Amino acid sequence: MQKLKCICCDTEIIPIHAEIIPEDQPYSGMYKNGTVDCLYANYASEHDLKKFVVSICDECITKKLETGHLIEICDDWTEGITWTS
Repeated sequence: MQKLKCICCDTEIIPIHAEIIPEDQPYSGMYKNGTVDCLYANYASEHDLKKFVVSICDECITKKLETGHLIEICDDWTEGITWTS
C-alpha cells in the first residue's frame, strides 16, 4: 500500500490492518491518526471529472476546524441511518 501523508503537514497516516485495504481504494480503510477519503472535483474546476484520495491527520483536522478551513457538518455520520443485514 502506498504511504499516505497529511495534506497539511506531511505526517504519515498510519493504516490499521493495511493488508486488507484495497490498493485502489485506500479511502475504504481505517486509520489510527487521521482520515483518508475520496474527493471529487466539481463541475467547472480545471480538475473536473477527476477523483482524488486526500488524507489529513487528526491534529490538522482540529486546527483547521478552529480556523474555519474545515466545517463539521455532523458529529455522528451514522445518525438517522438504518442499518440492514
